[in-house]
Amino acid sequence: MSLPALPPFRLLGLLVVSLLSFPAAESWAIISLHDNVELEGFVQSQFVLRTPQYQGAQLVVQRNTLQLENTWNFIQDGQTTLGNLSTGLIEEATFKLIYRFAYDSTYDLSDSRRDNFSQGRRDHLKYENWIREAYLDLALPPITLRIGRQQVIWGETDTFRALDVINPLDTSWHWAREPWEDLRFPLFMTRAVYDIGKFGPFEESFVEGIWIPGDFKRSRGCGNPDRPWCYYGSRRRGPVNTALVGGEVVDFVTEVRDKKPDWQLKNSELGFRFKAVYGLVDFGLHYFWTLSDTTGVKVRTDRLGPITDNTLTVPIDLVNPRSHVVGVSANYSEETYTQAVYRVEAAYTTGIPMRLGTRDPRGVPRRLDEDNNAYQTTEQSLLMVAFDRPTWIRPLNGLRTFFITGQFFWEHFTDYNRFFRGVPSRHRAIDPRSGEPLPDRYLSVNTDRIFQDRVVATLSASSSYGPGGLIQPLFAVAYNPLWTTFFNRLSVKYLYSNHLVFQLTHDIYWGKSTEESWFIGGRFGGGRNNRNETVFTAIFQF
Repeated sequence: MSLPALPPFRLLGLLVVSLLSFPAAESWAIISLHDNVELEGFVQSQFVLRTPQYQGAQLVVQRNTLQLENTWNFIQDGQTTLGNLSTGLIEEATFKLIYRFAYDSTYDLSDSRRDNFSQGRRDHLKYENWIREAYLDLALPPITLRIGRQQVIWGETDTFRALDVINPLDTSWHWAREPWEDLRFPLFMTRAVYDIGKFGPFEESFVEGIWIPGDFKRSRGCGNPDRPWCYYGSRRRGPVNTALVGGEVVDFVTEVRDKKPDWQLKNSELGFRFKAVYGLVDFGLHYFWTLSDTTGVKVRTDRLGPITDNTLTVPIDLVNPRSHVVGVSANYSEETYTQAVYRVEAAYTTGIPMRLGTRDPRGVPRRLDEDNNAYQTTEQSLLMVAFDRPTWIRPLNGLRTFFITGQFFWEHFTDYNRFFRGVPSRHRAIDPRSGEPLPDRYLSVNTDRIFQDRVVATLSASSSYGPGGLIQPLFAVAYNPLWTTFFNRLSVKYLYSNHLVFQLTHDIYWGKSTEESWFIGGRFGGGRNNRNETVFTAIFQF
Protein backbone atom coordinates (compact mmCIF):
# COMPACT_ATOMS: atom_id res chain seq x y z
CA MET A 1 0.00 0.00 0.00
CA SER A 2 1.46 3.36 -1.01
CA LEU A 3 1.18 6.36 1.26
CA PRO A 4 -0.42 9.33 -0.51
CA ALA A 5 1.30 12.70 -0.32
CA LEU A 6 -1.43 14.48 1.62
CA PRO A 7 -0.96 18.01 2.94
CA PRO A 8 0.39 17.49 6.48
CA PHE A 9 -2.25 19.35 8.43
CA ARG A 10 -5.14 17.66 6.60
CA LEU A 11 -3.79 14.26 7.56
CA LEU A 12 -3.15 15.39 11.12
CA GLY A 13 -6.68 16.73 11.33
CA LEU A 14 -8.09 13.32 10.50
CA LEU A 15 -5.91 11.75 13.18
CA VAL A 16 -6.99 14.25 15.82
CA VAL A 17 -10.70 13.75 15.08
CA SER A 18 -10.38 9.97 15.29
CA LEU A 19 -8.44 10.02 18.56
CA LEU A 20 -10.80 12.49 20.20
CA SER A 21 -13.44 9.81 20.05
CA PHE A 22 -11.81 8.25 23.13
CA PRO A 23 -13.98 8.94 26.20
CA ALA A 24 -12.57 11.23 28.84
CA ALA A 25 -11.70 9.42 32.04
CA GLU A 26 -12.83 10.94 35.30
CA SER A 27 -9.79 10.10 37.42
CA TRP A 28 -6.29 8.72 37.29
CA ALA A 29 -4.66 6.31 39.71
CA ILE A 30 -1.83 3.81 39.81
CA ILE A 31 -3.20 0.27 39.57
CA SER A 32 -2.68 -1.58 42.85
CA LEU A 33 -2.22 -5.29 42.21
CA HIS A 34 -1.60 -5.88 45.92
CA ASP A 35 -1.14 -3.72 49.01
CA ASN A 36 2.54 -3.29 48.10
CA VAL A 37 2.56 -4.04 44.36
CA GLU A 38 1.74 -1.28 41.87
CA LEU A 39 1.45 -1.13 38.09
CA GLU A 40 1.52 1.96 35.92
CA GLY A 41 2.41 2.76 32.34
CA PHE A 42 1.23 4.22 29.07
CA VAL A 43 0.26 3.47 25.50
CA GLN A 44 1.57 5.97 22.95
CA SER A 45 0.97 6.40 19.24
CA GLN A 46 3.25 8.77 17.35
CA PHE A 47 2.97 9.96 13.75
CA VAL A 48 6.00 11.73 12.23
CA LEU A 49 5.36 13.49 8.93
CA ARG A 50 8.34 14.83 7.04
CA THR A 51 7.40 18.01 5.20
CA PRO A 52 10.42 18.99 3.05
CA GLN A 53 10.00 22.49 1.66
CA TYR A 54 6.29 22.21 2.69
CA GLN A 55 5.36 20.39 -0.49
CA GLY A 56 3.26 17.44 0.60
CA ALA A 57 4.05 15.12 3.48
CA GLN A 58 5.71 11.77 3.91
CA LEU A 59 4.95 9.48 6.83
CA VAL A 60 8.41 8.40 8.04
CA VAL A 61 7.57 7.10 11.52
CA GLN A 62 4.37 5.62 12.94
CA ARG A 63 5.60 4.30 16.27
CA ASN A 64 3.24 2.62 18.73
CA THR A 65 4.62 2.05 22.21
CA LEU A 66 3.45 0.14 25.27
CA GLN A 67 5.43 0.73 28.47
CA LEU A 68 4.65 -1.01 31.76
CA GLU A 69 6.23 -0.14 35.10
CA ASN A 70 5.87 -2.51 38.04
CA THR A 71 6.92 -1.59 41.60
CA TRP A 72 7.04 -4.02 44.51
CA ASN A 73 7.75 -2.59 47.99
CA PHE A 74 8.65 -5.81 49.80
CA ILE A 75 10.42 -4.32 52.84
CA GLN A 76 9.05 -1.34 54.76
CA ASP A 77 10.12 0.05 58.15
CA GLY A 78 12.58 -2.80 58.65
CA GLN A 79 10.01 -5.57 58.12
CA THR A 80 8.96 -7.66 55.15
CA THR A 81 5.51 -6.86 53.82
CA LEU A 82 4.78 -10.59 53.68
CA GLY A 83 5.12 -12.18 57.10
CA ASN A 84 6.35 -9.08 58.96
CA LEU A 85 9.85 -10.53 59.39
CA SER A 86 12.59 -8.27 60.73
CA THR A 87 15.25 -7.36 58.14
CA GLY A 88 17.89 -5.89 60.42
CA LEU A 89 19.87 -3.07 58.80
CA ILE A 90 17.64 -2.95 55.72
CA GLU A 91 14.89 -0.40 56.36
CA GLU A 92 13.27 -0.45 52.92
CA ALA A 93 13.56 -2.51 49.75
CA THR A 94 11.84 -2.03 46.40
CA PHE A 95 12.00 -3.95 43.14
CA LYS A 96 11.29 -1.98 39.94
CA LEU A 97 10.74 -3.38 36.46
CA ILE A 98 10.10 -1.36 33.28
CA TYR A 99 9.06 -3.15 30.08
CA ARG A 100 8.73 -1.58 26.63
CA PHE A 101 7.23 -2.87 23.40
CA ALA A 102 7.26 -0.69 20.27
CA TYR A 103 6.08 -1.26 16.71
CA ASP A 104 6.70 1.06 13.74
CA SER A 105 4.01 0.30 11.17
CA THR A 106 5.70 2.17 8.31
CA TYR A 107 7.84 -0.92 7.65
CA ASP A 108 4.59 -2.73 6.74
CA LEU A 109 2.70 0.16 5.13
CA SER A 110 5.37 1.54 2.82
CA ASP A 111 5.80 -0.18 -0.55
CA SER A 112 9.44 0.89 -0.77
CA ARG A 113 10.29 -0.63 2.62
CA ARG A 114 8.46 -3.86 1.81
CA ASP A 115 10.21 -4.15 -1.56
CA ASN A 116 13.71 -3.24 -0.37
CA PHE A 117 13.89 -5.21 2.89
CA SER A 118 13.40 -8.87 3.64
CA GLN A 119 10.77 -9.88 6.17
CA GLY A 120 13.46 -10.64 8.73
CA ARG A 121 15.13 -7.29 8.20
CA ARG A 122 11.83 -5.43 8.54
CA ASP A 123 10.99 -7.33 11.72
CA HIS A 124 14.35 -6.33 13.17
CA LEU A 125 13.78 -2.65 12.35
CA LYS A 126 10.12 -2.26 13.24
CA TYR A 127 10.01 -3.97 16.65
CA GLU A 128 11.43 -3.11 20.05
CA ASN A 129 10.66 -5.64 22.75
CA TRP A 130 12.68 -5.79 25.95
CA ILE A 131 12.86 -5.19 29.67
CA ARG A 132 14.45 -1.75 29.76
CA GLU A 133 15.06 -1.50 33.48
CA ALA A 134 15.05 -4.00 36.33
CA TYR A 135 16.68 -3.02 39.59
CA LEU A 136 16.58 -3.45 43.34
CA ASP A 137 16.60 -0.47 45.72
CA LEU A 138 17.92 -1.08 49.24
CA ALA A 139 17.88 1.53 52.02
CA LEU A 140 20.49 0.90 54.72
CA PRO A 141 20.84 4.38 56.28
CA PRO A 142 22.99 6.28 55.65
CA ILE A 143 23.64 4.18 52.51
CA THR A 144 21.23 3.62 49.62
CA LEU A 145 21.96 0.97 46.98
CA ARG A 146 20.45 0.44 43.54
CA ILE A 147 21.52 -2.78 41.82
CA GLY A 148 20.45 -3.82 38.33
CA ARG A 149 19.77 -2.41 34.88
CA GLN A 150 19.13 1.31 35.27
CA GLN A 151 19.71 4.88 34.12
CA VAL A 152 21.92 7.36 35.98
CA ILE A 153 21.47 11.07 35.30
CA TRP A 154 24.16 13.63 36.09
CA GLY A 155 24.43 17.32 35.25
CA GLU A 156 22.32 20.41 34.64
CA THR A 157 21.92 20.61 30.84
CA ASP A 158 18.77 20.28 28.74
CA THR A 159 18.73 19.00 25.14
CA PHE A 160 22.53 18.61 24.92
CA ARG A 161 24.72 16.33 27.02
CA ALA A 162 27.88 17.26 28.92
CA LEU A 163 28.06 15.24 32.16
CA ASP A 164 24.98 13.13 31.44
CA VAL A 165 27.10 10.47 29.69
CA ILE A 166 26.73 7.40 31.92
CA ASN A 167 24.20 5.70 29.62
CA PRO A 168 24.68 5.57 25.83
CA LEU A 169 21.89 6.78 23.54
CA ASP A 170 19.69 5.22 20.87
CA THR A 171 19.07 8.00 18.33
CA SER A 172 18.42 5.64 15.42
CA TRP A 173 14.65 6.00 15.11
CA HIS A 174 14.05 9.72 15.71
CA TRP A 175 17.50 11.20 16.23
CA ALA A 176 17.73 13.34 19.41
CA ARG A 177 14.20 14.69 19.14
CA GLU A 178 12.80 12.55 21.96
CA PRO A 179 13.30 12.87 25.75
CA TRP A 180 16.64 11.49 26.93
CA GLU A 181 14.90 9.08 29.33
CA ASP A 182 13.35 7.34 26.31
CA LEU A 183 16.61 7.24 24.34
CA ARG A 184 19.12 6.11 26.96
CA PHE A 185 20.28 2.49 26.99
CA PRO A 186 19.92 1.29 30.61
CA LEU A 187 23.01 -0.58 31.83
CA PHE A 188 23.56 -3.19 34.53
CA MET A 189 25.38 -1.44 37.35
CA THR A 190 25.59 -0.89 41.08
CA ARG A 191 24.90 2.61 42.34
CA ALA A 192 25.63 3.56 45.94
CA VAL A 193 24.80 6.85 47.67
CA TYR A 194 26.26 7.74 51.08
CA ASP A 195 24.20 10.48 52.72
CA ILE A 196 26.56 12.79 54.65
CA GLY A 197 24.10 15.59 55.42
CA LYS A 198 25.66 18.64 57.05
CA PHE A 199 29.44 18.63 56.62
CA GLY A 200 31.41 21.73 57.60
CA PRO A 201 30.00 24.60 55.49
CA PHE A 202 28.10 22.14 53.28
CA GLU A 203 24.50 20.99 53.66
CA GLU A 204 22.52 18.19 51.99
CA SER A 205 25.82 16.63 50.96
CA PHE A 206 26.29 13.10 49.67
CA VAL A 207 28.81 10.95 47.84
CA GLU A 208 27.69 8.76 44.94
CA GLY A 209 29.57 5.92 43.29
CA ILE A 210 28.67 3.73 40.32
CA TRP A 211 30.25 0.54 39.03
CA ILE A 212 29.39 -0.91 35.62
CA PRO A 213 30.97 -4.40 35.61
CA GLY A 214 31.52 -4.77 31.86
CA ASP A 215 27.97 -4.18 30.55
CA PHE A 216 29.14 -2.06 27.62
CA LYS A 217 26.82 -0.77 24.90
CA ARG A 218 27.59 1.50 22.00
CA SER A 219 25.43 4.50 21.25
CA ARG A 220 23.22 3.72 18.29
CA GLY A 221 23.28 6.60 15.86
CA CYS A 222 21.73 7.41 12.51
CA GLY A 223 24.26 5.68 10.28
CA ASN A 224 21.85 2.89 9.33
CA PRO A 225 20.42 3.72 5.86
CA ASP A 226 17.33 1.65 6.64
CA ARG A 227 16.24 4.21 9.23
CA PRO A 228 14.33 7.40 8.35
CA TRP A 229 16.81 9.63 10.22
CA CYS A 230 19.97 8.23 8.63
CA TYR A 231 22.73 10.42 7.24
CA TYR A 232 22.71 10.17 3.50
CA GLY A 233 23.33 12.39 0.52
CA SER A 234 21.20 12.95 -2.56
CA ARG A 235 18.41 10.93 -0.90
CA ARG A 236 20.21 7.66 -1.75
CA ARG A 237 19.87 4.76 0.65
CA GLY A 238 21.82 1.98 -1.04
CA PRO A 239 24.81 0.28 0.62
CA VAL A 240 28.29 1.64 -0.05
CA ASN A 241 29.73 -0.70 -2.69
CA THR A 242 31.89 1.54 -4.89
CA ALA A 243 35.15 3.47 -4.77
CA LEU A 244 36.88 5.74 -7.27
CA VAL A 245 40.59 4.94 -7.55
CA GLY A 246 42.70 6.88 -10.06
CA GLY A 247 39.61 7.86 -12.00
CA GLU A 248 38.46 4.24 -12.25
CA VAL A 249 35.29 2.75 -10.76
CA VAL A 250 35.99 -0.33 -8.62
CA ASP A 251 34.00 -2.49 -6.26
CA PHE A 252 34.43 -1.62 -2.59
CA VAL A 253 34.45 -4.18 0.23
CA THR A 254 35.38 -3.83 3.90
CA GLU A 255 36.78 -6.51 6.17
CA VAL A 256 35.61 -5.57 9.65
CA ARG A 257 37.31 -6.65 12.86
CA ASP A 258 34.98 -5.62 15.66
CA LYS A 259 36.93 -5.00 18.87
CA LYS A 260 33.89 -4.10 20.96
CA PRO A 261 34.64 -4.55 24.68
CA ASP A 262 32.99 -7.72 25.96
CA TRP A 263 31.55 -8.40 29.40
CA GLN A 264 34.70 -8.72 31.49
CA LEU A 265 35.81 -7.05 34.72
CA LYS A 266 38.72 -5.41 32.90
CA ASN A 267 36.11 -3.50 30.90
CA SER A 268 34.44 -2.10 34.01
CA GLU A 269 33.45 1.56 34.19
CA LEU A 270 33.57 3.60 37.40
CA GLY A 271 32.06 6.93 38.36
CA PHE A 272 32.07 9.16 41.43
CA ARG A 273 30.47 12.44 42.36
CA PHE A 274 30.20 14.66 45.42
CA LYS A 275 27.12 16.86 45.65
CA ALA A 276 26.25 19.46 48.28
CA VAL A 277 24.69 22.86 48.96
CA TYR A 278 27.00 25.73 49.91
CA GLY A 279 25.00 28.80 50.86
CA LEU A 280 22.67 29.36 47.90
CA VAL A 281 24.75 27.27 45.49
CA ASP A 282 23.87 23.64 44.78
CA PHE A 283 26.97 22.10 43.18
CA GLY A 284 28.49 18.78 42.16
CA LEU A 285 31.97 17.44 41.37
CA HIS A 286 32.01 14.56 38.89
CA TYR A 287 34.41 11.94 37.53
CA PHE A 288 33.67 9.03 35.16
CA TRP A 289 36.23 6.45 33.98
CA THR A 290 34.58 4.90 30.98
CA LEU A 291 34.81 3.43 27.51
CA SER A 292 33.76 5.75 24.72
CA ASP A 293 30.31 4.72 23.48
CA THR A 294 31.15 6.42 20.17
CA THR A 295 32.84 3.87 17.93
CA GLY A 296 36.06 4.75 16.17
CA VAL A 297 37.11 3.34 12.79
CA LYS A 298 40.76 2.47 12.18
CA VAL A 299 41.89 1.68 8.63
CA ARG A 300 44.40 -1.17 8.85
CA THR A 301 46.85 0.04 6.23
CA ASP A 302 49.29 -2.72 7.21
CA ARG A 303 46.89 -5.19 5.59
CA LEU A 304 45.69 -3.01 2.72
CA GLY A 305 46.42 -4.99 -0.45
CA PRO A 306 46.25 -4.17 -4.17
CA ILE A 307 43.08 -4.05 -6.21
CA THR A 308 42.24 -7.56 -7.39
CA ASP A 309 39.39 -8.59 -9.69
CA ASN A 310 38.39 -4.90 -9.83
CA THR A 311 37.76 -4.98 -6.06
CA LEU A 312 39.29 -2.78 -3.38
CA THR A 313 39.22 -4.54 -0.02
CA VAL A 314 39.77 -2.29 3.00
CA PRO A 315 40.35 -3.94 6.40
CA ILE A 316 39.12 -1.85 9.35
CA ASP A 317 38.96 -2.12 13.12
CA LEU A 318 36.01 -0.87 15.17
CA VAL A 319 37.30 0.39 18.53
CA ASN A 320 35.99 2.05 21.69
CA PRO A 321 38.91 3.67 23.53
CA ARG A 322 39.20 4.39 27.24
CA SER A 323 37.94 7.81 28.24
CA HIS A 324 38.03 10.09 31.28
CA VAL A 325 35.26 12.61 31.99
CA VAL A 326 35.88 15.25 34.67
CA GLY A 327 33.40 18.00 35.39
CA VAL A 328 31.57 20.36 37.68
CA SER A 329 27.93 21.45 37.80
CA ALA A 330 26.15 24.09 39.85
CA ASN A 331 22.94 26.08 40.09
CA TYR A 332 22.23 29.29 41.99
CA SER A 333 18.86 30.80 42.80
CA GLU A 334 18.97 34.61 42.73
CA GLU A 335 15.74 35.94 44.24
CA THR A 336 16.52 39.62 44.89
CA TYR A 337 17.14 41.21 41.49
CA THR A 338 16.43 38.76 38.67
CA GLN A 339 14.27 36.07 40.34
CA ALA A 340 16.05 33.50 38.19
CA VAL A 341 17.94 30.25 38.62
CA TYR A 342 21.37 30.20 37.00
CA ARG A 343 22.99 26.95 35.94
CA VAL A 344 26.51 26.09 34.85
CA GLU A 345 28.09 22.85 33.75
CA ALA A 346 31.63 22.18 32.54
CA ALA A 347 33.18 18.91 31.41
CA TYR A 348 36.54 17.80 30.07
CA THR A 349 36.63 14.52 28.13
CA THR A 350 39.55 12.49 26.82
CA GLY A 351 39.66 9.52 24.45
CA ILE A 352 37.11 10.77 21.90
CA PRO A 353 37.52 8.77 18.65
CA MET A 354 37.73 10.90 15.53
CA ARG A 355 37.92 10.16 11.82
CA LEU A 356 40.59 11.85 9.70
CA GLY A 357 39.90 12.66 6.07
CA THR A 358 40.47 15.02 3.18
CA ARG A 359 39.51 15.48 -0.46
CA ASP A 360 43.17 16.02 -1.31
CA PRO A 361 44.37 12.94 -3.27
CA ARG A 362 47.64 13.11 -1.32
CA GLY A 363 45.70 12.22 1.82
CA VAL A 364 46.19 13.39 5.40
CA PRO A 365 49.80 14.48 6.10
CA ARG A 366 51.69 11.73 7.90
CA ARG A 367 52.70 14.09 10.71
CA LEU A 368 48.99 14.47 11.56
CA ASP A 369 48.22 10.77 11.10
CA GLU A 370 51.31 9.09 12.50
CA ASP A 371 49.77 5.61 12.48
CA ASN A 372 48.46 6.10 8.93
CA ASN A 373 45.04 4.73 9.90
CA ALA A 374 42.74 7.75 9.39
CA TYR A 375 42.02 7.72 13.13
CA GLN A 376 42.88 9.75 16.20
CA THR A 377 41.66 10.17 19.75
CA THR A 378 41.10 13.73 20.86
CA GLU A 379 40.19 15.75 23.95
CA GLN A 380 37.33 18.14 24.36
CA SER A 381 36.07 20.75 26.80
CA LEU A 382 32.42 21.72 27.01
CA LEU A 383 30.90 24.66 28.86
CA MET A 384 27.21 25.35 29.42
CA VAL A 385 25.69 28.38 31.14
CA ALA A 386 21.94 28.77 31.47
CA PHE A 387 19.10 30.53 33.23
CA ASP A 388 15.51 29.62 34.15
CA ARG A 389 12.92 32.23 35.02
CA PRO A 390 9.13 32.40 35.45
CA THR A 391 8.08 35.61 33.70
CA TRP A 392 4.83 37.50 33.30
CA ILE A 393 3.96 38.38 29.69
CA ARG A 394 0.45 39.67 30.32
CA PRO A 395 -0.46 40.55 26.71
CA LEU A 396 -0.01 36.86 25.90
CA ASN A 397 -1.27 35.33 29.14
CA GLY A 398 -2.88 37.35 31.90
CA LEU A 399 -3.43 34.41 34.25
CA ARG A 400 -0.18 32.45 34.28
CA THR A 401 3.53 33.10 33.86
CA PHE A 402 5.76 31.89 31.08
CA PHE A 403 8.66 29.63 31.99
CA ILE A 404 11.63 30.95 30.04
CA THR A 405 14.92 29.09 29.85
CA GLY A 406 18.04 29.93 27.89
CA GLN A 407 21.27 27.99 27.41
CA PHE A 408 24.65 28.68 25.83
CA PHE A 409 26.98 25.83 24.84
CA TRP A 410 30.62 26.08 23.84
CA GLU A 411 32.45 22.98 22.68
CA HIS A 412 36.22 23.16 22.12
CA PHE A 413 38.73 20.54 20.93
CA THR A 414 41.99 21.15 22.79
CA ASP A 415 44.23 19.14 20.41
CA TYR A 416 42.47 20.05 17.19
CA ASN A 417 43.38 18.62 13.79
CA ARG A 418 42.02 20.38 10.69
CA PHE A 419 41.40 16.97 9.11
CA PHE A 420 38.82 15.96 11.72
CA ARG A 421 35.71 14.56 10.07
CA GLY A 422 32.31 13.57 11.41
CA VAL A 423 29.68 11.24 9.96
CA PRO A 424 30.01 10.19 6.29
CA SER A 425 27.01 10.10 3.97
CA ARG A 426 26.06 7.89 1.04
CA HIS A 427 25.98 9.29 -2.48
CA ARG A 428 25.21 7.78 -5.84
CA ALA A 429 28.39 7.05 -7.78
CA ILE A 430 28.94 9.11 -10.93
CA ASP A 431 30.76 7.74 -13.96
CA PRO A 432 33.93 9.90 -14.20
CA ARG A 433 33.88 9.65 -17.99
CA SER A 434 30.25 10.28 -18.91
CA GLY A 435 29.16 12.18 -15.81
CA GLU A 436 26.07 9.97 -15.59
CA PRO A 437 24.89 8.22 -12.42
CA LEU A 438 25.88 4.57 -12.18
CA PRO A 439 22.92 2.29 -11.42
CA ASP A 440 22.99 0.51 -8.05
CA ARG A 441 26.38 1.96 -7.17
CA TYR A 442 26.93 4.06 -4.06
CA LEU A 443 30.02 5.52 -2.47
CA SER A 444 30.85 7.08 0.88
CA VAL A 445 31.57 10.81 1.01
CA ASN A 446 32.59 12.64 4.17
CA THR A 447 32.25 16.40 3.93
CA ASP A 448 31.22 16.69 7.59
CA ARG A 449 34.19 18.78 8.64
CA ILE A 450 34.60 19.17 12.40
CA PHE A 451 35.73 22.61 13.55
CA GLN A 452 37.70 23.38 16.69
CA ASP A 453 34.87 25.37 18.25
CA ARG A 454 31.15 24.77 18.09
CA VAL A 455 28.72 27.20 19.68
CA VAL A 456 24.97 26.83 20.20
CA ALA A 457 22.49 29.12 21.96
CA THR A 458 18.98 27.96 22.86
CA LEU A 459 15.89 29.73 24.17
CA SER A 460 12.48 28.32 24.99
CA ALA A 461 9.26 29.64 26.48
CA SER A 462 6.24 27.70 27.71
CA SER A 463 3.00 28.52 29.48
CA SER A 464 -0.46 27.09 30.09
CA TYR A 465 -4.00 28.16 29.25
CA GLY A 466 -7.54 27.10 29.97
CA PRO A 467 -9.11 25.60 33.10
CA GLY A 468 -6.41 23.96 35.17
CA GLY A 469 -3.78 24.79 32.57
CA LEU A 470 -4.86 21.97 30.27
CA ILE A 471 -3.44 23.61 27.12
CA GLN A 472 0.36 23.94 27.24
CA PRO A 473 2.14 25.62 24.29
CA LEU A 474 5.92 25.74 23.88
CA PHE A 475 8.27 27.64 21.59
CA ALA A 476 11.98 26.82 21.29
CA VAL A 477 14.84 28.00 19.11
CA ALA A 478 18.45 26.82 18.78
CA TYR A 479 20.95 29.05 16.97
CA ASN A 480 24.46 28.39 15.72
CA PRO A 481 26.06 31.85 15.33
CA LEU A 482 29.15 30.50 13.56
CA TRP A 483 27.09 29.16 10.66
CA THR A 484 23.89 31.21 10.94
CA THR A 485 21.70 28.14 11.16
CA PHE A 486 18.56 27.59 13.21
CA PHE A 487 16.30 24.94 14.65
CA ASN A 488 12.78 25.94 15.76
CA ARG A 489 10.15 23.96 17.60
CA LEU A 490 6.48 24.89 17.94
CA SER A 491 4.50 22.57 20.18
CA VAL A 492 1.20 22.43 22.02
CA LYS A 493 0.13 19.80 24.54
CA TYR A 494 -3.51 19.23 25.46
CA LEU A 495 -4.37 17.35 28.67
CA TYR A 496 -7.71 15.98 27.47
CA SER A 497 -8.18 14.05 30.71
CA ASN A 498 -6.13 12.58 33.50
CA HIS A 499 -5.54 9.60 31.23
CA LEU A 500 -5.36 11.02 27.72
CA VAL A 501 -2.81 13.54 26.41
CA PHE A 502 -2.42 14.90 22.88
CA GLN A 503 0.61 16.75 21.56
CA LEU A 504 1.23 18.46 18.21
CA THR A 505 4.78 19.54 17.36
CA HIS A 506 6.40 21.11 14.33
CA ASP A 507 10.20 21.19 13.93
CA ILE A 508 11.87 23.52 11.43
CA TYR A 509 15.50 23.45 10.23
CA TRP A 510 16.70 26.46 8.30
CA GLY A 511 19.56 28.82 7.59
CA LYS A 512 22.81 28.51 5.68
CA SER A 513 22.94 25.23 3.76
CA THR A 514 26.07 23.46 4.95
CA GLU A 515 26.85 19.99 6.23
CA GLU A 516 29.26 21.26 8.86
CA SER A 517 26.50 22.32 11.26
CA TRP A 518 24.05 19.52 10.57
CA PHE A 519 22.79 19.27 14.15
CA ILE A 520 21.15 22.71 14.05
CA GLY A 521 19.98 23.50 10.54
CA GLY A 522 22.67 23.04 7.93
CA ARG A 523 22.61 19.50 6.62
CA PHE A 524 18.94 19.04 7.52
CA GLY A 525 17.80 22.53 6.58
CA GLY A 526 17.97 22.81 2.83
CA GLY A 527 17.52 21.04 -0.46
CA ARG A 528 15.95 17.65 -0.84
CA ASN A 529 17.43 16.51 2.47
CA ASN A 530 15.28 18.95 4.44
CA ARG A 531 14.06 17.37 7.70
CA ASN A 532 11.20 19.70 8.66
CA GLU A 533 8.71 17.53 10.51
CA THR A 534 5.25 17.58 11.99
CA VAL A 535 4.73 15.18 14.89
CA PHE A 536 1.39 14.16 16.37
CA THR A 537 1.39 12.10 19.58
CA ALA A 538 -1.45 10.58 21.56
CA ILE A 539 -0.71 9.11 25.00
CA PHE A 540 -3.03 7.05 27.18
CA GLN A 541 -1.53 6.73 30.65
CA PHE A 542 -2.62 4.67 33.62
